Amino acid sequence: MIKIALLGCGTVAGGVVTLLKNNKHDIEKRLGDEIEIKKLLELDFDKPRKLGITEEQLCSDYNEILNDEEIQIVVELIGGTKIAYEFITKAMQHKKHVVTANKDLIALY
Repeated sequence: MIKIALLGCGTVAGGVVTLLKNNKHDIEKRLGDEIEIKKLLELDFDKPRKLGITEEQLCSDYNEILNDEEIQIVVELIGGTKIAYEFITKAMQHKKHVVTANKDLIALY
């Protein structure tokens, strides 16, 4: 099983969660393996979220994701550059694959 962590709970993260849920069977068939969103990092718990995920999946401590050896892929959906760069760098140092579409971050670094 491929376990994934998403960084961020905004609009884009909601779209990714929906995409993964709606296409789970097709994605798993192509990969030849199951996928699971194990953790979703939320830095602002004051914002209401309707992502259809469990309390167990939500976390506010990035170290929880870094130290979880089961998580293989980290998807950066935070935006901006400073925190996103820090999180991506640490993920790679912990031997995790990183996915981002953060153009500002890529252009800057």
